[in-house]
Amino acid sequence: KGDCAERAAREIVPWTPERLAAERERFSAIYRPIAILPPDQYFAIVVQATEGCTWNKCTFCSFYQGRPFHAKTPEQLREHAEAVRDFLGRQLLLRRGVFLADGNALALSRSRLLPIFEAVREVFPGRPVFGFVDLYSGERHDPADWGELARLGLERVYVGMETGHDELLAFLNKPGSARELEAFVRELKGAGVSVGLIVMVGVGGRDYREAHARATLEALARMPLDRRDLVYLSPFVEHPDSVYARERAAAGLEPMSWDEIEAETARLAAEVRRLGVRAARYDIREFIY
Repeated sequence: KGDCAERAAREIVPWTPERLAAERERFSAIYRPIAILPPDQYFAIVVQATEGCTWNKCTFCSFYQGRPFHAKTPEQLREHAEAVRDFLGRQLLLRRGVFLADGNALALSRSRLLPIFEAVREVFPGRPVFGFVDLYSGERHDPADWGELARLGLERVYVGMETGHDELLAFLNKPGSARELEAFVRELKGAGVSVGLIVMVGVGGRDYREAHARATLEALARMPLDRRDLVYLSPFVEHPDSVYARERAAAGLEPMSWDEIEAETARLAAEVRRLGVRAARYDIREFIY
């Protein structure tokens, strides 16, 4: 026991302001700012295959403003992944999977995704892979693509559902419909990929509250979801300078109070769980990586 304690003590290096500053410089040399991750991926190995979002026109979103969509080449991706591995070092033992950032990495074509997955498998062998995709980009993939990616390690795809109410979805300038999302989820599930669906609670304000909740729960009930899947309920945070805020005011929609949003989040979580699906809170204000 004494030898083990002495060895552990030698390996513990005290943090100093200088060492912290040096770590920050190393991190900044590897990553561009990481905008957002699903909560269950906060401790993932983040590999930035892309930067920005392919759509970047949703009225409520400010994560990727001023950041044009850009994808790394296979050579850049491998170099980046190896740098991430070296940066994390022994911390890799604490991290279960790989998250392909940024906002819409899985929107890339099959020919561009395959080298990414092959590099991830080689640099981080045996790790499951996760990532975001929007409905418009996701449904453009051949269904066989998802099966191929699942065999290469893709475990779960996260999709910003936002709402099952098509009128509200259009108001948010989000492409697609509830029926299209249902078909896409069936496609992913058929390929053996689980889904993480993100629903915004409070978006559309009091005017849309009941219609939004009803349509969303009805859409979820029609999907072949099981215990591998996850529905995130995200309390809606309105940014005063967003397009959404201007259009919401122009339309005369009355925002819900924070207490109302919290109560609605709890109500929807209970309803989702009655469907036999896991539900969790997703507060975007708590994210830090």
